[in-house]
Amino acid sequence: MIYLMDLCQIGYLKDKLDLEADWSHVLSVGEQQRLAFVRAHIQQPQWLFLDEATSALDEDTEATMYSLLQERLQQTTVVSVGHRSTLNKYHELVLRLNKSTRQVTLEKL
Repeated sequence: MIYLMDLCQIGYLKDKLDLEADWSHVLSVGEQQRLAFVRAHIQQPQWLFLDEATSALDEDTEATMYSLLQERLQQTTVVSVGHRSTLNKYHELVLRLNKSTRQVTLEKL
C-alpha cells in the first residue's frame, strides 16, 4: 500500500496510517480523491465507477491517476461521471444524457 500511496502522490501521509482521525475534515478533497485511487488499486475491482473522482485535481494529477488505472487495472472496466473533457482520452465510449430532450446518445471516441 505504501508504494501505491507514492504512485498516487500522497506518500507524505504514510507515517499517519496508524492514526485515528476524522479524515474527511483533515484531508483536502484532492487528497481524499487520490486516496480513493489507492483503494481502487488495492481492491482491483472488475468495475470501477468514478463520480467526479478528479474534480479537485489539476489536469496533470488527473492524467497520472487515470494513467495508473490504465496501466495497473487493465482488467477493470472504468465508468466515469464528470464534466471535464480531459476525461475523454481515458475512455472508449461516451454516454451523453440530455435532460431537457430526454435523449441518450452513445459516441465512440
